Amino acid sequence: MEEPSGPLYRDWSAQIESARPVPRDVAKEARPLSENYARQLWRWLLCTKQDVIPLLEKTCWVWRVRDSQPFSEPGQSPRDNDPLPVRMPWADDERVFFLGRADQGYETTWRIFRTRWGVFLNWTFEDGILFHPLDREALVFFEGWGWLGRRSARRLTR
Repeated sequence: MEEPSGPLYRDWSAQIESARPVPRDVAKEARPLSENYARQLWRWLLCTKQDVIPLLEKTCWVWRVRDSQPFSEPGQSPRDNDPLPVRMPWADDERVFFLGRADQGYETTWRIFRTRWGVFLNWTFEDGILFHPLDREALVFFEGWGWLGRRSARRLTR
């Protein structure tokens, strides 16, 4: 499969489904991906035709990650400013991607996601995958649980 291509971003006003406004610091550092680009990126990253995490095939790397010890549990959902309780090897200004489902995703800095992860989880109903385009470490979120693990070896070069 080829790396995703096409328009990368869409306007903030076209993507927020919840009634909560976009915090200024998040709007400044994060950009919502276009539906088409998010869908291509989802398929490229997960090698699946399924559109949401619960429907992913059991052979997908996400299931191996979910077999590990979680770093967060239901009921510990973060407030907007709670820091992420996981250390990653990335600099604060490194770009990362967060995909909530096949047609919804964001590109942001590691600092913004690390300090404002509750905002992103609120937009995606507590499901999503955070990954760095060149690193195999990934965070998987599902129904209020959070896991740290390694994703597939595919690298995003764009």
